[in-house]
Amino acid sequence: MKKLKLIFLVIFMSTITFRIIGVANDNKPKIQIVLISLDALRADHLDCYGYSRITSPHISELAKDSILYKRAYPAGCWTMPSHMSILTGTHPSRHGLNSDWGFYTSKKKEYPVLNNSIKTIAELLNQKKVFSIKIANLPDEIGFARGFSSSYSLDPFQTEENFNILLKQLEDNANNNFLFFIHTWMIHAPYSNTHFLKNKDLNQSKELFINNYRNANGKNGNVDDFVAFLKENQMYNAGDCLDLYDGGIFYVDHYIGRIIEKCKKLNIYNNTLIILVSDHGEHFDDHFPNNFFGIHGWEFYEEFVKSVFIIKYPEKAKMKYPKKSISGTIDWPVSLVDVLPTIMEYYKIPVPSYVQGLSLLKMNEKRSNQFIFSEATCKPGEEKKMILNNHMKYIVTMTNPTGPMRSNWKSIVDRKLFNLLADPFEKNNLATDPQYKPVLDEYERKLILHIYQSAKTDITKKTKLDKQTIDLLKTLGYI
Repeated sequence: MKKLKLIFLVIFMSTITFRIIGVANDNKPKIQIVLISLDALRADHLDCYGYSRITSPHISELAKDSILYKRAYPAGCWTMPSHMSILTGTHPSRHGLNSDWGFYTSKKKEYPVLNNSIKTIAELLNQKKVFSIKIANLPDEIGFARGFSSSYSLDPFQTEENFNILLKQLEDNANNNFLFFIHTWMIHAPYSNTHFLKNKDLNQSKELFINNYRNANGKNGNVDDFVAFLKENQMYNAGDCLDLYDGGIFYVDHYIGRIIEKCKKLNIYNNTLIILVSDHGEHFDDHFPNNFFGIHGWEFYEEFVKSVFIIKYPEKAKMKYPKKSISGTIDWPVSLVDVLPTIMEYYKIPVPSYVQGLSLLKMNEKRSNQFIFSEATCKPGEEKKMILNNHMKYIVTMTNPTGPMRSNWKSIVDRKLFNLLADPFEKNNLATDPQYKPVLDEYERKLILHIYQSAKTDITKKTKLDKQTIDLLKTLGYI
């Protein structure tokens, strides 16, 4: 009998111990990250960045809980290289996705694949048993799905059906460690939202055509059809296209609000690290007359590369870091390659030595003198590189770029140097002014050295693109 009582006591105590351990594990801070990329969104078209039109009320509310970087720059000025730099913390010459689409169309229908020696944020978080979900119509075959536990090749904001997949995944993983990588094309051309389109005699069928263009199931197979419609209806001009573009921002902002609302209902908002970025900007007659539709990827003027970068830290960050590091606004230039190391430092995960970005958790005066590099453009047969320090920006143009560095320093056809403080609209090129020659020479040396050191690993692997990717690229006007 005594032996039986002893057995019951052992079982009872084991159960209590198990419950205590379980509670302790439940209370352990989780790694919960939502990384959202809004393709082709120029920062100066958000009201929280000073835009006069209210395009983004929900993003503005998020910004109040966050730190907002007023001068954020991508590592490349178009989608593929910029996004891979965000996900890896490396520059295009290192991760390998730095070729233009002309490379694809002329080189046996192949495109470079992510360098095997570079890991995505999803792969790095696997060591912490983080369930990672990619909901992004970015090509899996060139490396965008690498390391993700689950990959949905769709635009989560395109339809309610798609968005419900995102909400369901949030619900299912609310008690888990998770990383959501969410990307949308709905701001990118073709601009298909009439919310801000004023003073146009649009009948219901024309309005529906615009607002439902992306869901036409292939009937309107590429951007040329949409441009033809705009021309036919006297809407193919900078003013109307800008209104349509802003309408896309307003449309996407609605879904951002719903993600935030869902996180609050699931009681995970306060403890979730939310990062909102854009991969590049968009041009509306700013520097090139009569160019106002889907113009990006081939220049480094501010409208092409001024990106959105907002970070909302978990509540506990307020106790760990200086306020200026986790809330308010930062005016110093930062790079989108800083996303990955910032995440890694926050969760105390070692940052691989190949990562080129720097954590933003300890902002200080030294960061104001940080050199920012951007190096991948998409015009076939041409390449531009950018280096920026404080308010001085240097852009170099070369022809026939080759190799992993995508450069040809013997074939430079243009140099531009701007003082963004004195000349924010980049109208006065200082490159030919003799007094600025020392600055120009210094910046060019630093740019050459950066790219040389960045591209030390040979990148040769390429792959075919699948039909879904090719159809997407045609719809967006890339090929």
